[in-house]
Amino acid sequence: MIPSGISEDIYVQFTPGNEFKYFYDSIRIHCEGDKILIPIHAYPVINSKKDELIPKNIDMGSGCKVGQTYTKQVNIESNCPVNFEYAIKELKPHPDIRVSPSQGEIEGNTNT
Repeated sequence: MIPSGISEDIYVQFTPGNEFKYFYDSIRIHCEGDKILIPIHAYPVINSKKDELIPKNIDMGSGCKVGQTYTKQVNIESNCPVNFEYAIKELKPHPDIRVSPSQGEIEGNTNT
C-alpha cells in the first residue's frame, strides 16, 4: 500500500537467456477500484555497442574537387544472430549527397 502523494521506484531486471525474440509483459498496479497497466517490451538489438553502430563523423576526403564524385562506405556490424531490416530516411535531402542503399536487411552476426 502506498499512500496518496507518495511514490515508489520499481526496477525491472530482465534476462532472456539464449532466446533472441520479442518479449512482452506488463506490470499491474491495483488502485482503489481500478488498475493501471504498465507495458514492458524487450527485443534483440543489432549491436550492443550502440555508439559504434554508425560513426559520428565521416571524413569525405579533402582531395575531392568541384565536379568530382567521392564515395565513402560505412560498414554496419551485427553481433546478434537475428536478421534486421533497415530503412534510412532523409530528414532534409541535399542534392549533392546520396545515401544508398536506403533500405535492406542486415544478416545476423555479419558485417555489412
